[in-house]
Amino acid sequence: MHLIITHSIQIVFALILGYSLDHFRKIQRSYFLRLWSLSWFSFAIYSTLELINAIFTTSNSSIGPIISFIASMAAYLHVGFTLAGAIELIKEKIVAKNKVSAFVVFLLSLILTNLLIYFIGTSEGLNTFTHAGKQLFGFTGFGASGVIVLRYFHTSRFGEKILGLSLILYGITQLAFFIFSLLDDNYYNSTVLIISFDSLGSFALCGIGFGTYIWLQSKSLDKWKHSYKELDRFLHSTSHDLRAPIASIKGLVGIASKELEDKNALEYMTMIGDRVEKLGEIINDVLTLSKSVNLPLKRELIDFNQLLLEDVIADLKFNKGAVNIRLDYRKNKKNQLISDYFQLKVILQNLIGNAVKYHNIDQDDPMIKVTFERIDHNIKLTIEDNGKGISPNSLDKIFEKFYRATLEVDGSGLGLYLVKEALNKLNGTIEVESELGKGSMFTVKFPELDTQNQ
Repeated sequence: MHLIITHSIQIVFALILGYSLDHFRKIQRSYFLRLWSLSWFSFAIYSTLELINAIFTTSNSSIGPIISFIASMAAYLHVGFTLAGAIELIKEKIVAKNKVSAFVVFLLSLILTNLLIYFIGTSEGLNTFTHAGKQLFGFTGFGASGVIVLRYFHTSRFGEKILGLSLILYGITQLAFFIFSLLDDNYYNSTVLIISFDSLGSFALCGIGFGTYIWLQSKSLDKWKHSYKELDRFLHSTSHDLRAPIASIKGLVGIASKELEDKNALEYMTMIGDRVEKLGEIINDVLTLSKSVNLPLKRELIDFNQLLLEDVIADLKFNKGAVNIRLDYRKNKKNQLISDYFQLKVILQNLIGNAVKYHNIDQDDPMIKVTFERIDHNIKLTIEDNGKGISPNSLDKIFEKFYRATLEVDGSGLGLYLVKEALNKLNGTIEVESELGKGSMFTVKFPELDTQNQ
């Protein structure tokens, strides 16, 4: 009964791990994963045949030796594919055909040897060697695979450590069976020995599965991070290179506008200038996003009064309609904080910039109210306006990349996404309350950066 339960669990485990490895193989396009997937499918075949043998065959059955022989071939394939996959890790490229051929010849030699032992050898010694050969090959293959994994990755990650050590442990259980088979051919009749070493082997198999899954997830994450960095590097480089020709186009549009006399041509040139200006804004936002994501946090003492009035408002006061909007802010020399200047400027510039852009300057008193509040080591900022407001249908989407709540005003759709990314770096949050036609209020909260961790 113990063997039946053990083999049943092994079948399920091997199939799950085999299909999982094949799934990762399709994603990562790694040849060694294909070999390891085949290894565990071979193990599933081996366990299935051993289960059939344990349930349906008897000591006098003629089919028993045939099933045992096929099971032994599957066991050899299991070890062989595992070792081949581990060797493939070292090369980091697809195995050359001559090396595949050498591996196949080596594996076939072992299988043929096993065949001769089963069907030609009849002595007790040869039968003992039949079991011992499989265990010795298992110890060699799994032990070598574990050493390769540990040396290849220099045990730098948890998943790789678990995988390498579990492979070695599984190899050790095979060595133990090999030693006992040489000492006593009837060691399989020892219930205590079976339970002890099968349990240790099952524990090692769980470790192999657990370690493999964590390790492959880490590899996928690393690959995603690398792709993200490459894409970000491309966007940053391309955006930076586009700034010069855009500046040239704007200059040519300005010169042409002064010399054109035809009203239609002048209108078209003005439209070209507006589109180029919009493209310039998008490129600037992309560059800001790249810097916001990649630059490390810089802790410094910031005078909020200077940041708001001399840096942010000074940059925005020439925006369309800004001169007609009243700024409601109570300047206080205590309004200081320790934070990242660049990230904080990104937050304020985009929130106040949006308040200017989407304001209603036709009302009696268009205004933007900014408040600064300190609660222990936490900062709370509110930016409130009495502008156009935001539709309730758009409130849960406004922080998405490239989302624009209205097409009435030009924009890149990156402003509030930049705010959210900056707050993520500062471990902050943002909430919005808005009523269409009456205005909006954004509440920003984030912890002050600790100067002791500089």
